[in-house]
Amino acid sequence: MAATDVEDFIGQNRQLSDLVETFRSVSESEKHWKSRREFIFRNINDYEDPHLDQLLALSMVWANHVFLGCRGDACTPRVVLAAASSHLMKEPEICGASPTCNNV
Repeated sequence: MAATDVEDFIGQNRQLSDLVETFRSVSESEKHWKSRREFIFRNINDYEDPHLDQLLALSMVWANHVFLGCRGDACTPRVVLAAASSHLMKEPEICGASPTCNNV
């Protein structure tokens, strides 16, 4: 979804857009919020109530991964990258460092 696609989507879905705007953190920069908002819009149909909190958590992990370089469990980036597949992101180098990882 390109930036213009997001703006078109927002114009056509004002109620959903207003809901998503409530998810912005007070400490989030405009750049980070616009990217995270796009992530939320692109994935919101897969995480409707009662799973919306999971989408919000994934969006924060994704933003921290992309903008701050944060790394967690070796499997976490794969889950996040799968949801963010149309964003230009680097694939994590190796999965399997965690004994619970099934993506070796």
